[in-house]
Amino acid sequence: MIKTATINPTYIDYVMLGIIQQEAQSGYGILKSLKDLSPGNFSSSPGTIYPALKRLKKFGLVQDDSSPNSRKKLFSLSSRGQVFLIAWLLDPISMDDVKKRKEELLLRFAFMDELVSQTEKKHFLSSFQNRIKSFIQQMEKELSTDDSDKNAHQKLMIEHQIASYKATLKWTKHALREVL
Repeated sequence: MIKTATINPTYIDYVMLGIIQQEAQSGYGILKSLKDLSPGNFSSSPGTIYPALKRLKKFGLVQDDSSPNSRKKLFSLSSRGQVFLIAWLLDPISMDDVKKRKEELLLRFAFMDELVSQTEKKHFLSSFQNRIKSFIQQMEKELSTDDSDKNAHQKLMIEHQIASYKATLKWTKHALREVL
């Protein structure tokens, strides 16, 4: 079992592992993938990526797959890195994840394709779906409560959040049908 306290991963570490597991990548390739994956959500600075690659290599999560004559360094996921990535992908979904890290949950699902079983994917999506339903109920209850402290704009914001989460809930139902 990998001791995550020793490694102390960041979100960008996990995302980089997810990118690298799909195909060996250079640092530049990782930067490009981060931009393509979710524009604006990740730092595309070499000052972020290269230290993270160095850290991932230090902990044995990635390995250098460069050919001896190549000027371009290629990194791939080590077997230890794969175990580490799968543990993150299958980490139980909390209500806090749904409230604050919805995009991260969607990205975790995207990286699951070849790494986890159909049963694990279904469990992830079902759990995500149940947490979203609970969160929507909480927000609808908050919205229906006559609270004079909320102005019209705050109520409209909550309505937007509800609509957004209902769209994600609809997507989870679709994804479950696709995974079957």
